[in-house]
Amino acid sequence: MESRIFNAVCIFAAIGAAINGTINFAIGLYFYGFLILPLIAVLLFGYYLSRFKGRLDIAVGIFAVAFNLLCGATYFGADASGGVNLFTFIVVIFILSIVTPKRQFWIWIPLNVLFLAILLTIEYLHPELVKSIYVDKQHKLLDLAQTFFEVIILIIVITMFMKKSYNRERLLADERLISLQRS
Repeated sequence: MESRIFNAVCIFAAIGAAINGTINFAIGLYFYGFLILPLIAVLLFGYYLSRFKGRLDIAVGIFAVAFNLLCGATYFGADASGGVNLFTFIVVIFILSIVTPKRQFWIWIPLNVLFLAILLTIEYLHPELVKSIYVDKQHKLLDLAQTFFEVIILIIVITMFMKKSYNRERLLADERLISLQRS
């Protein structure tokens, strides 16, 4: 199930990243628009590794590293906790908590939480490091709203997928129990 969820996340996130990149170009954030292009490639490569090569473990590692590098590299230059990176960290930790193979779980989740805690601490101690990339509040609101809705939709899609899989397995178990009781 983890692989199927990860595959769906990669495809949805690649589409969302393409939308995000388009919006970044539209509001004049060209640097951030161009940063999205390698991210889309990483997401599609992760999908390929997981779906066709059966290497969810490697795909999850690449996913975690890529998103941490992207968010970490742009954190202070993109309004820090007041920008979209905080939403991205939240959804990445959510995704990793669901799709990470058991043996990697206790590596990626604590590392992501620790990395975010370090960034927030540095921001708290050195607020002068925070820069705004937006020309006005409307551009910031557009970027925040778009990212917020992407995160919400992704969480809903993952949750619905998990519920559907759970219900399917529960029905199969019920059918097997009835079959055993009849024997």
